[in-house]
Amino acid sequence: RAGLSLNADAVYLSGSETLKDSGRKTQMNEAGLFHYGSIFGEVATDAGFAVGVEYAPEYADLPRETRKNCLTTATNSDNGDAAGACQVNGRAVVTNTVDAKVSDAITAYVHVPVGDSGLYGKIGAMFAEIVVNENLGTGSQYGDVDAQAMVFGVGYSGELSDNMFWRVEGSYMQFENIKEKGSEAGGDATSFNSIAAEMAGAQGKLSVGMAF
Repeated sequence: RAGLSLNADAVYLSGSETLKDSGRKTQMNEAGLFHYGSIFGEVATDAGFAVGVEYAPEYADLPRETRKNCLTTATNSDNGDAAGACQVNGRAVVTNTVDAKVSDAITAYVHVPVGDSGLYGKIGAMFAEIVVNENLGTGSQYGDVDAQAMVFGVGYSGELSDNMFWRVEGSYMQFENIKEKGSEAGGDATSFNSIAAEMAGAQGKLSVGMAF
């Protein structure tokens, strides 16, 4: 079998950043809705069991964020003060910008039929790359991040013709926790900016395909 899918994913993220020298921690919670297309291929038995792979070249394009901070004079590291305090303390103002996209999302899955009505259960694993594009005044950078998620869902499949079919499906996604360190050490050689995030989401999918 092979086909095309239109997907809508709602993802909730809880993340934090800890600055290397001050230890200042910033917490943020965000929710996003993404629409994207994907292709899939699978091998199935007459009983309805199927093993497949789905690929989405562009999963999500994340919005650009900008923040102004001031640097400490001793270590040239971001101390997290409000930009207005820089003039009082005689420190340099820097602008930090970041945006990212999630690409090359690959999901390996198994379909298990429930009776012979067209209903099925789904379990799988998704792998994607978070490509980070950033310009930080401190010179520190975070690298690209690999994201992984377990996928659990249910769906229903019906026939359009002898060899054409359609599907509607809903899934829950639980991502592994993400942790990443910055590239530049602070005043202490073992001190780095760090980020941590937890993600979960739900997915709706409408597919059409052909059986060979």
